[in-house]
Amino acid sequence: FFSIFRPGMRAYFVPLVAGIVLAASAFLPWVIVGTVSISGVPDVEAVWVAGLGALAAVLALLSLITRRN
Repeated sequence: FFSIFRPGMRAYFVPLVAGIVLAASAFLPWVIVGTVSISGVPDVEAVWVAGLGALAAVLALLSLITRRN
């Protein structure tokens, strides 16, 4: 289990964490510019951002698993 934390494997955690943060950002209140506000989920843009973040995290996790094996 701890073999995934060796120095060569640490770089695989960067896209995994980035995907998780991107997916989580869709649920945060977004930008307010003047009187126009862009909210998070359930807007279409936020659903796309959440989906892309989840996809990035899943692909990074698969890459980490295949590299470990």
